[in-house]
Amino acid sequence: MPRDDATVVTVMIGFKVGSRDEDDKDSGVSHFLEHMAYKGTTKRPTPQSIAEFIDGLGAGHNAFTAKDHTGYYVKLSPDHITDAFDFLSDIVINSTIPEVEVEKERNVILEEIKMYEDMPMYLAAEEFEKAVHQDGDLARLIIGTRDTVKHMTREQILEYKSSHYFANNAVLLIVGNLGDKTEQELTDLTEKYFTLQEKAKSAGKELRTKSVKKLNIINKKTEQSNLVIGFPACGIEDEDYYAVKLMAKILGGSMSSRMWTHVRENLCLAYEIETGYSSFLGEGYVATYAGVSNDKVEKATEAILHEYNAMKSGDISDSEIARAKEIIKGRILIDVEDSGGIAHDFLYDELMLGEIEPYNIEIEKFNSVTKDDITRVANKFLDLSKIVFSGVGPEIADTSILSLLK
Repeated sequence: MPRDDATVVTVMIGFKVGSRDEDDKDSGVSHFLEHMAYKGTTKRPTPQSIAEFIDGLGAGHNAFTAKDHTGYYVKLSPDHITDAFDFLSDIVINSTIPEVEVEKERNVILEEIKMYEDMPMYLAAEEFEKAVHQDGDLARLIIGTRDTVKHMTREQILEYKSSHYFANNAVLLIVGNLGDKTEQELTDLTEKYFTLQEKAKSAGKELRTKSVKKLNIINKKTEQSNLVIGFPACGIEDEDYYAVKLMAKILGGSMSSRMWTHVRENLCLAYEIETGYSSFLGEGYVATYAGVSNDKVEKATEAILHEYNAMKSGDISDSEIARAKEIIKGRILIDVEDSGGIAHDFLYDELMLGEIEPYNIEIEKFNSVTKDDITRVANKFLDLSKIVFSGVGPEIADTSILSLLK
């Protein structure tokens, strides 16, 4: 996607593979593989040589692993587009996964796991996701577990890469200032550098399902209690996606939202409170995240439940809906300002849905959502019989919380 008004270009390659595609025994392998891309290639055999090359271009670069996709990108001057192709193809295709670097990176990732374990909100969100996804493939941690990371082998990583890093499971995007490069020249560069093998896609693993555990509490000595309270919802391909996203924005997606106004401003129960909608192919969830005083857990839970129930009543003002639509529109347009933001949005659309939705069409779909649509999805998904509560703190009483949820 050319952007004549941009000063840089982003080149990004992504693969439709993440933690949901793993097995329990190799949990975290997608993330481990992403780390190993920078540890040595046939062309640049050491991490230092890789770092010196990309730093010499003055580029911004990074990689990311999600539950359903993995990506690598470079953002740099259009004068270095060819170098960007060279770099990305080298770390993605020619990574040698040196044994000595696997052992080094194992320790790095184990430290990363410890860091997250010291973050109460992360633990609360982790327990929530395990429950709301019914211990299915989306419940699996992106980073893996201590046990799987400790026992991850070079052979496992190489096998996983060969099983998922192939041409028809990948998308390459070039967004921004293309400099003097023509479309044909970019096509030629793609064919030269990204000679990924094609492979038949698997049908995908069937989601394992178990009964939802409504109450998920970790007793831990903390200065405040961290709560996640929410419900299963639809996936990104569902026609209700736009209405659910607007509903979540009205509930707790801004400083003028209901959760912020009621729980923080009026009751002063939390410094941080937010409601969000996370969506994947096939399923998603709406959840409210809050950090509250240890002796105010029940009161905060009651206040959050009050806002969920109020949303189902249909008492939603036109001004609330208008603000939520403008917030979402604003976020979309802000993304358009950044070549990296555009690249990631387009990458996800193409990988998950098989087509890129233009921004103006996306905005039109949000604008077409009505009050009745929001009330309908609120009653459809904010079902108290399916609510999931997760909490990390020293004084969260199971019985009193369960009584509130009922």
